[in-house]
Amino acid sequence: MKTPAPQRAASRKKLAAQGQALPDGAIRSVGRAPVLGLSPMRRPGSPWRLLAHEWLGASSGTGFRYGRSYDVSNNPRAAEQRAETARRLSEIKSGTEATPDTTNYTVCEGTEFDELVVGRWIHVEAMDSTVWWMNVGGVTINVTVDRDGRPKVVDVFGPGDYGEPVPGCKYVLTWSAENE
Repeated sequence: MKTPAPQRAASRKKLAAQGQALPDGAIRSVGRAPVLGLSPMRRPGSPWRLLAHEWLGASSGTGFRYGRSYDVSNNPRAAEQRAETARRLSEIKSGTEATPDTTNYTVCEGTEFDELVVGRWIHVEAMDSTVWWMNVGGVTINVTVDRDGRPKVVDVFGPGDYGEPVPGCKYVLTWSAENE
C-alpha cells in the first residue's frame, strides 16, 4: 500500500531536517527492512547485482578474452564480499594466489531491481511488488515471489501464447520427472 502524498512529504521534510534527505522519487525501505547504508533492502527486487565484462576479443585456442569487470549492485558490502570469496577460493585451490581485484564496483544503495533488457532476446521487468514478467526468445515467463524474493508461482507460456516465436529459433522444453 502506498503512503499518501502528504504523509510522504512530511517524512521527507523530517529527514531533510535531520540531514538524511533522499533524492526526489527515492523511497526508504519499508517493513522490517534496514535503513539506507546498513545492508541491502528486504524487498522482492532486492538484493540485486549486475556484472559486465570488457570485451577484448577472441584468442586462438583459449576462447574469449575479457578485461576489466563492472559490478553494479545495491549491496554496499559487495566489494569486500567478493574479495573475501577470492581469498577463500585461493585457499581451496592449492598453488593459486588471490589476484588483485580488477573489478569496478558501483553501489546503488536503497534501490530495487526493476528492468533488464539484453539484446533482443531477453527482457525482464517487475510488474508490481511481487510479480515479474520475462520474455526469453519468445517464451513468456511470469513469476510471483514472496516479500523476500523467493519464487512462489512460475508460469511458462510457449512462443505464440503471448510473445511471438523468433524465426529460425528452435524451442525445446525439458522437465525432469521429479519436478512435474
